[in-house]
Amino acid sequence: MPDDPKDLPPEGMAVSDKADKACAALQPPGKTIDMNDPETRDRMARFAKCMRANGYDMPDNAPPNIQQKNPPLWEKASKVCAPILDGKRG
Repeated sequence: MPDDPKDLPPEGMAVSDKADKACAALQPPGKTIDMNDPETRDRMARFAKCMRANGYDMPDNAPPNIQQKNPPLWEKASKVCAPILDGKRG
């Protein structure tokens, strides 16, 4: 997946989805983010809004680690906003 959603190829995520499926057995165990789930999209949008309110510019509905251009600011803002990702309202 590109770091910036604006850099998606013309065919969208189809290429990435194919690659994800082909390499699924090689991925470490852990949580996956289903961006097709409306609740997940809502949480990601609220997380991005919180991050922006705390000084870190990030697009709505982006995975929470999509861009870390300023790691110290990311750390500071994400500590405040992380509860949103755990399903707590924010």
